[in-house]
Amino acid sequence: MEELTALLSAYHPLPNQDDTLYWKGKKEFSAKILQQLLHMEVEVEVESLVCSVWMNLVPPKVEFFMWLTLLGKINTKELLCKKGILLDCQTLCTFCSAHTENLDHVLLNCSFSWRVWCSIADDLGQNLASHATFK
Repeated sequence: MEELTALLSAYHPLPNQDDTLYWKGKKEFSAKILQQLLHMEVEVEVESLVCSVWMNLVPPKVEFFMWLTLLGKINTKELLCKKGILLDCQTLCTFCSAHTENLDHVLLNCSFSWRVWCSIADDLGQNLASHATFK
């Protein structure tokens, strides 16, 4: 906090003038440009992952599920609430009833799901590392 205060104390707004923010390259900053850049980065990442799903290595229904998952289109309770199908009070995870049921929670972070994944990994002689997001 002290470092931030010291940094900001060197800058004072000028009276009767609009403040502006600039990127390092002296381009004017806008939230819209930042949002576009972030969206482009996520789209490139997802697009390369989504394309890798369709390799005929697993049954088509598994490929389809993975495709929907990578696009964030699985109808979790959180997504159904955003679509207006469920109420805010109906978003708790079906399995653990402790957290909001979103894609990352239901597939990875739910204690029930994690036990299933660990059991499968044990059967295959593998160890799993925990990840915060499915992607």
